[in-house]
Amino acid sequence: MGLANTILKEDHKASIANTPCAWLMYLQGKVKLSRKLLIELCTWWIERRGGFLIRSNMILFAPLDVCVILGLRIGGICG
Repeated sequence: MGLANTILKEDHKASIANTPCAWLMYLQGKVKLSRKLLIELCTWWIERRGGFLIRSNMILFAPLDVCVILGLRIGGICG
C-alpha cells in the first residue's frame, strides 16, 4: 500500500478521500490483512445493501470504491 500511495495522482487521492478507507493513503509500509479481521469484516457485510453494518451504521461500498481502494484500473463494472 505504501508504494501505491507514492504513485497516486491527486484526482485519485481526492476520490479515495471520499471513501470510508481514506486512512489507507497515510500508510507508508506494506499492509497485511489478518485472517481474523477479514472473517470479522465478512460477518458485517450486508450483500443486499452493498456495505458493512458496523455499530448500527451502514458503510456503503460501490464497485468503484473497491477498485480505488485496491488500486485497480477503472474499467469494466467499475467504470
